[in-house]
This record gives sequence, C-alpha cells and structure tokens, in this order.
Amino acid sequence: MHADELSGGVYLPAELLQGYFAKAMALLVRSKDCQKEMTEYFFGKKGKPISFFLEDDFKRSTHLLKKTATSKLPFGFSFPMRPLPVFKSRIMKDINDAIVIESGQVKMRQLSFDITSITEKGAKRFINFLKCVPYIGETVNEVRSRKTFSSRYTFRPYPLAVQLWIESEKAITVPEDLRDFLKGSMRYHSEEEWRTSIVLSAIAVESVLADLYEEEHKTYAPNVPLGDLY
Repeated sequence: MHADELSGGVYLPAELLQGYFAKAMALLVRSKDCQKEMTEYFFGKKGKPISFFLEDDFKRSTHLLKKTATSKLPFGFSFPMRPLPVFKSRIMKDINDAIVIESGQVKMRQLSFDITSITEKGAKRFINFLKCVPYIGETVNEVRSRKTFSSRYTFRPYPLAVQLWIESEKAITVPEDLRDFLKGSMRYHSEEEWRTSIVLSAIAVESVLADLYEEEHKTYAPNVPLGDLY
C-alpha cells in the first residue's frame, strides 16, 4: 500500500476551489495543448475518448485556473459542459491500480490531500497530473511518501480493489450472477448507500458458501444461514 501527503497554496474554501477546478479541467482536457499527464489521469494511457480539440478551451481553462489560484473568481461563470470529478477516488485499469483521495483544508489558504493507492503507480499518476496543471501545479508540495502496512490505510482502497478485480480478465471464471451482485454492491458503496451495498455483498458471499457446501457434501445446501454450517 502506498500513501502520499500533498499540500498546496490556495485562496478559497475547499468546496469552491474544487468546483471551479473541476470546471476548468473539463475545458482543459479538451484542448490540443492538454499535457499527457492530465489525459492519462482521467482516461488512462489510451487517451481521451473524444476526437475534437478546441483552442479556445485551453485559453478559457487556463484563465479560470489563474483566477482560482489568485482568488479572483468570476462570479456567475457559465459553464456549458459537465465538470470532471478531479478529486474523486477511482480505479485505474490500465495500470491495475486504485487510488483513494481525501482532501481537507489545513489553513485558510492551504488544501491538503491524503492519497492512498495499492501501488506507487496510482499515487504518482495523481501527483504528476496535479503538478502539471497551470498555475495550481506550481504551488503543490509533496510532504511525505511511504509504503505502509497499517490497517488505517490498507483498507481504504479495498472496495475499489474489488471493483478493479471484478472488471479484470482474472474474474472471468466467476459466475456472472455473482459478478453482478458484487458490481451492484460496489456501485451502491460508492453512492454511500451502505445498507443496499451490504445486502448485495452478503448475497454474493452466501452464494459462494452454498457452492462450496454442495461441492463438498454432494447435496443441495439447506435453506438456513450458510455461515452456521461451517
């Protein structure tokens, strides 16, 4: 497990900064001047799935990023596109990693990010992305980076690791109905619908236990809580 701590100077409350930053990034990644580190962070090594580039988007996005970095934000800014989820935890299939991002405001003018990834690749991709963002990147400071085995960190990316495994070729041997239950559980977990997530994951576990019981005893599993049978 890899953990990183970053800090950077900003001049806004965290919610406002992240909102404007997400809008600017949606414009920036569409431009032909967007750097490779940015497109890899959002879309992986294959690059962005759109085939058009707008020169004006680069000018508008860097203008907005400069305003964000200096606290001179344009109120009433109209934004025609969907903001990109810049600081959302995510899986990165192309490098077989998952990253959990937690942000907080240390001081009035400073944001901090606590980043946990399964391997060093995921954390490095986020850092490289952030450092190449115009105006914002030059304020980023990497406080500490380390490999950790503490349960405080190792369980953070666990749901994303399960999602990464489900969507990989290695999970092809898992029956489709079990994969559907697990996918649903992960989806509801990401939406913080804890009860539904727990129910779906429990159904998946019960199904696996039923399969094991029937293989071992050569008979149908009884209609009782299967955890009591082992």
